[in-house]
Amino acid sequence: MRCIRLGFLLLLALGVGAGLAFADPNPAPANLTIWVVGAEVRLAWLAPEAASGNRQVRLLRRLNTPPAGPQDPAADLLYTGSVTKHVDPLVGLLPNFTSPQVYYYSVFGCDLAGTTCESVGSHAALAPTLVECLRGGGYTIHWRHADADVCGDHLELGTAANATVPNWWRSCDTNCTTGTARQLNAAGVQRATSIGQQIRSMGIPIGRVVSSEYCRCVQTAENMAFGPTIETSQGLTYFVYDEASRCTTNYDLIEEVPAAGTNTAIIGHAGFATSCATIGGLAWSECAIFKPDGQGGATLIGRLLWNQWGTLATDAPDLAATTATAALDTPYEAADGVRLRYRLSNAAPQPIRLEVFDIRGRRIWSVQEHQARGEYVRMWDRRDASGRVVPHGVYFVRLHTPSNDTSRKAVILHR
Repeated sequence: MRCIRLGFLLLLALGVGAGLAFADPNPAPANLTIWVVGAEVRLAWLAPEAASGNRQVRLLRRLNTPPAGPQDPAADLLYTGSVTKHVDPLVGLLPNFTSPQVYYYSVFGCDLAGTTCESVGSHAALAPTLVECLRGGGYTIHWRHADADVCGDHLELGTAANATVPNWWRSCDTNCTTGTARQLNAAGVQRATSIGQQIRSMGIPIGRVVSSEYCRCVQTAENMAFGPTIETSQGLTYFVYDEASRCTTNYDLIEEVPAAGTNTAIIGHAGFATSCATIGGLAWSECAIFKPDGQGGATLIGRLLWNQWGTLATDAPDLAATTATAALDTPYEAADGVRLRYRLSNAAPQPIRLEVFDIRGRRIWSVQEHQARGEYVRMWDRRDASGRVVPHGVYFVRLHTPSNDTSRKAVILHR
């Protein structure tokens, strides 16, 4: 009797004994967890307990306000069905940068018909950083060329249609006696190089690079060294082509949707003949970041000076926000053992311990490791610490982390 009593107390400490014996089946999903991986927002949750009658879920997302319930008309319905995972494309979200962009996700349990749902649900929130969103692609980054005060532009040599010196604007000559166009200075070279290094170090993909024909723009792109072949565009080029339309032409290019999973880099000029919103006021080496909407428009996300890219690197590890720091899925028995799958949302590595207890509360198997944010699968081979195959029956799995413990029931049917 004493052994059974101690085992029961241990099950209570694990948080599973009383719930399994006396609580009504949980009709709500649990442990909604979010990760940002590349171009995807990945969501996972534990399904409602089948005995509750809820065999489906409704997954909703709402900007800056949590969904009011499973039928909230102001929320976006992302998924309805019986699986426990979903991918929300990151390209559909905006970064939490110069304006609040917090996306609240809620998953609710519903009956098989999907018409009656519980209202408690499971909830998590995500405020995507600019780095995360740029990693996912879909943005246009428009730079004014890097710092350039070596020599000057000889506009008196005419436009492309009547130039007295053909292609004078393309000159890279830094001898101001013979040179015909303004060139980068040493600071400009250093700043363009730094921008490129920072963007590459943060894993931001650039799929297309378009530059003005002026050498100071082309060399800015070369020093950024994003990788793609540099295209030159007459529409971006100052003065010598259709100057009156240059602002419109710049925005036409800004509004083009980049190839999937990439961003477009544009290197042009300020100094427009007429007023040109945002890009007309850029400083040397400064950029404006836009999100094309695929319908002929683009949203301005914000502006960054050359030395502000480095400050964004502190956002890079913050890949997710979630209400649960750890989640353990219901163990699944496979032919080669019992599959234990868990997820962590803390960025920094932490000690975790997976343990298996028998019905008496005796620990029969455990594994310890350090893991950072991610999803992990471990296999328990149905053997105890002595290597003996355990009998079929009910066991309990616990995931222990420094911040919380989570337990699940495992039923072994095979040996």
